[in-house]
Amino acid sequence: MRASRAAAVSAVLATMLAGAACYKPNIKPGGLACGAKNACPDGFQCDVNHAPPVCVSGGLGGVTGTGTGGKGGTGGSATGGQTGAGGQTGAGGGGGTGGVVCLPPVSGCTSNFVDGGACDPVCNVGCSSCGQKCSVNTAGAMTCNPPTAPTAAFMRKCDVTQPTGDVATQTDNCAPGQVCIAPTTCGPVCYQFCRTNADCASKNCGRDIGNGLKVCDVAPSACDPTATLTVCDPISAQTRCYISGTNGRTLCDCGNMAQARMKDPCTTSRDCFPGLVCYNPTGIIGDSLCRRVCRLPTDGGAPDAGSTCQGDPSNCTPMLLTGNMMSTVWGYCNE
Repeated sequence: MRASRAAAVSAVLATMLAGAACYKPNIKPGGLACGAKNACPDGFQCDVNHAPPVCVSGGLGGVTGTGTGGKGGTGGSATGGQTGAGGQTGAGGGGGTGGVVCLPPVSGCTSNFVDGGACDPVCNVGCSSCGQKCSVNTAGAMTCNPPTAPTAAFMRKCDVTQPTGDVATQTDNCAPGQVCIAPTTCGPVCYQFCRTNADCASKNCGRDIGNGLKVCDVAPSACDPTATLTVCDPISAQTRCYISGTNGRTLCDCGNMAQARMKDPCTTSRDCFPGLVCYNPTGIIGDSLCRRVCRLPTDGGAPDAGSTCQGDPSNCTPMLLTGNMMSTVWGYCNE
């Protein structure tokens, strides 16, 4: 009987000991914080990437990557610890279709253009395209061609080009209503087309360029036409002071390239060298010659030393101007 009870007790103890050797607590993954030195029960590992670190089973998960998507794309996220790949860059839009850039109209201009006729260079109307400029070429023919860029300002240097080498394609970089004229002592210069003085800021539509066309002349300016070497426009070093032999006005401008010497035939004073005036004292055709300009003593002072006529100051003769007006300040040397 005693032997039987002892055997039963031994069996119970053996069962208890066996159960103690394989005991595993019922812990949900992530439900237990890691212990000292990241210790966890058997079958668990410490996930140090979790805040705070927790015990998990089944292996450690990687850090979820967060990629930044490129422009136009969508950023993704990767699992298993891989960095998420960025999205693809969006495609750029296609270029727009180029159109004709229309030229601005000539402000305040009234055109006499008749449909079917030649274009009007004064107002820049009559060309088949609004991107063309009505002008005249060196052969004297009217043209409709796009101007070149950048645009040169009035009375400033410009460039004449013939894109195909044909004079029919001749154009320049002057603004609509203007034309590049060469040669002058300043080089090619932009002049404004005109019909009457009202078309010109200078109120002086007095420069004939042939083919029935005229351009605005420069405005009169107070300068000394006897000063042969003085620059009168600081922007252009080739400008000099000239005096008109018809109205007696002085102006600062570029001279014509083929400048004539004293007693040479001329049409305007800018055909002559500085210090000379184109004047016809007799009215006889062919008597318009380059003559030396002088200051009249009737202005209260003696003639300037540089403009004293040969022989005697009395040789400084007043010019008879348009409208039978006599000049009172400037004259020509009757030599």
